[in-house]
Amino acid sequence: MPLSIAPPTWAPTMNGWYRRTARDLPWRRPEFHEQYGAWGTLVSEFMLQQTPVARVIPHLEAWLERWPTPAAMSRATPAEVVHQWANLGYPRRALWLHRAGTEVVERHDGVVPRRWTLCWPCRASATTPPAPSRCSATAIGIRWSTPTRAG
Repeated sequence: MPLSIAPPTWAPTMNGWYRRTARDLPWRRPEFHEQYGAWGTLVSEFMLQQTPVARVIPHLEAWLERWPTPAAMSRATPAEVVHQWANLGYPRRALWLHRAGTEVVERHDGVVPRRWTLCWPCRASATTPPAPSRCSATAIGIRWSTPTRAG
């Protein structure tokens, strides 16, 4: 049975504050989404898990230059992926991201799915459910979704 979620009454105030104070980050820019879509956002979410933003930005840019799509990354070897991960810490996240990209290619024809539950393709991953939810919200523009009960 679907659950309905309405925006809270404080949402307009919070959205106004965000528009005034948000940092200019690559994954928030329209041109980033035009070039990399939800894939770029998913990569940034993996990288941002327990890693400072300032350290992620140059790695994200290099990563997406090398592997701009899930298909491009899925053709890389795990060793190449871990090497590119360099000093972001927790290199297992690189392997999970590689697996996620491969699953996006195999299960979704290389397109990061719109449903956040499918945007978390790797069951044993470094990301938690909020990360793919942000992926949907940021990359696809879904702000208020209707979650369904697992069954």
